[in-house]
Amino acid sequence: MKALSQKTSVAACRRAFTLVELLTVVAIIGILAAILIPVVGAVRESARASTCVSNLRQISGAIQIFASENKGQFPGGGQRSQGGSSASWQDTLNAMVFEANLSAPRPPLQRWGDTPVNGQIYCPSMEPFGTTPRYPRAYVMNGNTGDTNTTSNPPLPTWGPLFNYQKGKPLAIFQNPAKTVLLLESERPGDGVGPSAPFDQIVMGDGASAPAWSANSLAFAFRHKGRMNVVFMDGHIQSLSQDEAAKINNNAHFTPSGI
Repeated sequence: MKALSQKTSVAACRRAFTLVELLTVVAIIGILAAILIPVVGAVRESARASTCVSNLRQISGAIQIFASENKGQFPGGGQRSQGGSSASWQDTLNAMVFEANLSAPRPPLQRWGDTPVNGQIYCPSMEPFGTTPRYPRAYVMNGNTGDTNTTSNPPLPTWGPLFNYQKGKPLAIFQNPAKTVLLLESERPGDGVGPSAPFDQIVMGDGASAPAWSANSLAFAFRHKGRMNVVFMDGHIQSLSQDEAAKINNNAHFTPSGI
């Protein structure tokens, strides 16, 4: 019995890990974690960037649908009621293309101030910012697509009547659609955006009043590993770096005449 007990004790000792072995395993796990965590983060951001591109295609398609049903004009904005709150091109698409009730708290296309929810069209890499955190508009349209002429009480179903509606310009007047900006990622509260002075430069935000990825008074947002998705008027999408975006930051890429 004594000999058997000694053998059992020896066998148990042989099955145990030494301190060196445990430390080795911990070190290996730490190395693997250091390798895998950034990879997982990169994969997640790639997925978010892909979702963003898909969203922009959906919005671009909605603009084309609206134009085909409204004499070839871009969606405009205005006021929801006389002296009431403003309405943007996002509101127009929500009402006219997505057929949403604008009195609902979360329309399909995310607007300024809306906290995004599942199923809404917004950039998944967007975050709130400011002393009173609010979500900006994830996407803005070329400001030159809007018209200054107004129409009182336009017949917009599920919306109406809408006062002081400013219709959009005709798509056909833009002479170089392959090089003219239609939509881009932004942090602006406004409806549209144009080139930001100084031309051909990108001035990044300081992080105090704007996110680190925003530039030129929030006009541009480089949310995807320092890159920004841009839709051109012919429908193609480019992912631009800060230096690449500087090349479209001038009037030639925003105005109808291209100059």
